[in-house]
Amino acid sequence: MADVKDLKIKTGVLKRAMKEHSMYEKEVKDLKEKLASMDASHDRFGQTMQTLEESKAMLLDSVNRIPDAKESLELIVNQYDKELAKEANELIQQAEEFCS
Repeated sequence: MADVKDLKIKTGVLKRAMKEHSMYEKEVKDLKEKLASMDASHDRFGQTMQTLEESKAMLLDSVNRIPDAKESLELIVNQYDKELAKEANELIQQAEEFCS
């Protein structure tokens, strides 16, 4: 049986991956809007474009990590009574939308 520390770690990993996804999703949206209002000859256009591409890569990375973190958490969450695993189960349900 896994210990409570493992449950907390795996819960934290999933929570962080979902938080990063939201953050990068917002960043990509903001950068796209910024580029749309920026002229291609603007001195920061290239740098902003590079930042957008990096943010897209990080967004994809977070999308790929969520199902793995969810599965890892599901494997140990069933070993605990419902009171200890309540937050983990809520996160698993929230993560379902990212896995479909």
